[in-house]
Amino acid sequence: MDLRERILVAYDADEGTREAVARRFRVSLGMVKKLLQQRRRLGDIRAQHHRSGCKPRIVARHEHQLQTLLDKKPDLTLKELRAATGPTCTLPAIHYVLVRLDGSTACMTIEGATDTEVFQSYVREVLCPTLHPGDVVVMDNLSPHKHDPTLSLIKQTGASVRFLPAYSPDLNPIEKMWSKVKQSLRSTEARTRDELQTAIAAALACVTAKDAINWFVSCGYSFI
Repeated sequence: MDLRERILVAYDADEGTREAVARRFRVSLGMVKKLLQQRRRLGDIRAQHHRSGCKPRIVARHEHQLQTLLDKKPDLTLKELRAATGPTCTLPAIHYVLVRLDGSTACMTIEGATDTEVFQSYVREVLCPTLHPGDVVVMDNLSPHKHDPTLSLIKQTGASVRFLPAYSPDLNPIEKMWSKVKQSLRSTEARTRDELQTAIAAALACVTAKDAINWFVSCGYSFI
């Protein structure tokens, strides 16, 4: 039973007020209220989050087709790739596949800060499908990263988890990636949510496998 279910079971069993249940499970009162509202409105308490665009409708044949196109013409834009392959999805949804094939990472955008619930949804629905046995997932020490049920999802794929030592951006290659991405976003000057989603996808598309290797080397990873 996951955290959301345990919260509602405790509340339904009159084991305390909303405030008491929130303190017991170490979550905000707002989360308890939102769970109750969501159950009343939808009859469902599964996590609600926003992907980078619509839910991807890309299957294995699309991945092969995309890779073949990129091998022949690596300078194709995202719009040209969508026109060539024909999957019904947004540009950021296509970009999720391109990132994985590039050797970068699986991506998802949300409105708001990352908490345990959001990170678990990301791991379950976005990260885990890209993992293979023997992969190593390196994370910093953010509290949502250390949630045991979330870590179990990663380990069930055959991948392992390693946490960085006391945080230093010098040890984390992803900080270097964000620097490049943010520089691109500043130059784009997106002013609406849709424009920003597209700009994020375009910025991440600029991250190459060579970039990733150089960033790992500069952070002192010895396996490169």
